[in-house]
Amino acid sequence: TQYVFRHVLVRDVAYGQIPRAARGEKHVAAADWIESLGRADDHAELVAHHLAAATELGIEVGDRARITFRRAGDRARALGVWPTAARYYSQALESWPSGDAEYPRVVASSAEAHARATGETEQFGRALDALEAADLWEEAAQLAATAAMTVWYATGYPDPFLERGLKLVEGRPASPVRGQLLAESARVHWFRGEYERAQEELAAATELLPEHGSNDLRATLLTLQGVVAMWVGELDAARGLTDAAIEVAPIGSSSRFRALANRAMFEWAEGDLEAEVPLQAAAVEEAERAGDRPNLRWLQFIEILNAALFGRWDEALRQVEEQIALGPHYRLYGFLNLKAYLLAARDQLSAARASLDEALTLAETVSDGQAAIPGFLEAAWASLVLGDGDLARRLAERAYPLALEIRHRVPGIDARVTVVIIRTGGADKWHAIHERDAKTRRIRAALLMLEGRVVEAADAWALVSPHDEAVARLEAARQLAAAGRTREADVQLERGLAFFRAVGATKMVRDAEGLLAAASSS
Repeated sequence: TQYVFRHVLVRDVAYGQIPRAARGEKHVAAADWIESLGRADDHAELVAHHLAAATELGIEVGDRARITFRRAGDRARALGVWPTAARYYSQALESWPSGDAEYPRVVASSAEAHARATGETEQFGRALDALEAADLWEEAAQLAATAAMTVWYATGYPDPFLERGLKLVEGRPASPVRGQLLAESARVHWFRGEYERAQEELAAATELLPEHGSNDLRATLLTLQGVVAMWVGELDAARGLTDAAIEVAPIGSSSRFRALANRAMFEWAEGDLEAEVPLQAAAVEEAERAGDRPNLRWLQFIEILNAALFGRWDEALRQVEEQIALGPHYRLYGFLNLKAYLLAARDQLSAARASLDEALTLAETVSDGQAAIPGFLEAAWASLVLGDGDLARRLAERAYPLALEIRHRVPGIDARVTVVIIRTGGADKWHAIHERDAKTRRIRAALLMLEGRVVEAADAWALVSPHDEAVARLEAARQLAAAGRTREADVQLERGLAFFRAVGATKMVRDAEGLLAAASSS
């Protein structure tokens, strides 16, 4: 039988009238009764709640509280509920003796949960020191792999943790953690264009699967193989590998999040946003349920970009400001570039330049092509909208050699960056690059535009998003007007301006009308 109060105020008044000492004793009694039911792990959070309340009321519960807090943290961690896990581990550490044999493990659990809940990575170093001092090398190596992944999301530079972890397993027997470290290192080096090293590490990690593989490692490797398949243009193979990863990845794990996020990204790369949206929503739901801040921020970049692409600019600007305020992240460069563009398009030039300047400062720290190529081209687009064609040209030139070095697919292709390439004189050389890419909707539309088939290109970009279509229509109008085809140019201009008028992009509208007038009179 369960009893409830009819009103929360009645409950609070009744609770407050119980003397403090008696209240504390009742909390202990409640904890005792709950524990007597068995299934200690299932009830860990409820027991922890009562013991915490008893402690606050001055009741001495000894070691029982910290042990229960840790158990509750372990339970929340197993469920992937990271904010709850972080809170309980922090409570456990408050009273955990630093000389106790389990202390390094609790410190490590707390560091991981805190990082996954907040994106802050400062606790990892202390936790690794504690594990290594206790000669818990395998657990230290596992934490180094987790730290590397988390730091990559935050800053893009996980090398110190990867090196520390690989050094810990060097010369030791094969183990699952060696596979995790090799897989994480392979992923990082692949995105940096160090393909030979990445493939060697991927192969070495795969060899460990039969004897030392877990579902987490299996999902990690399948996801990475899916990334490689996408980059070589085999999108169907990438989808199949990633679907298999989702099937085996543990709930709440990083491997499951990555698989879900990548599965959505494949459709985004294709240009099929109708297919991408529900996949993206599934990945967001997973990250939100887990309270996984770094992974959620990764996903929110695409969420915000989609808002901009479909004309919800006020929403996009509000959310991008929130993300920038949260501080460093792998996606911060993209957030700043998007803010610069949206503000410039709306004639808020000073704020737009400030955001672009911050993005360009950050650009010097970006080390992999996946972020650097679209980053330079998106910054070039913002520069073009601001009216700084020289800066746009310099930024586009910085992107080109990086794209040339990438073995396969060039990331971040949309109508904006295709227009940048045309306006900065790079149509022919970028056409050669895109000829080698998988013929997705995006690439087909980009090739048409680079070939000067601008109306066909605008029609092709319409299959991707309203924003891509609008940008392509304005470029079509400019080129048609320059060729003396004024009537056709007017049609394209009006179709493109409809989007930008609706989102309040006053500078885009004014500049487009001015370009058309200038082209028509020349």
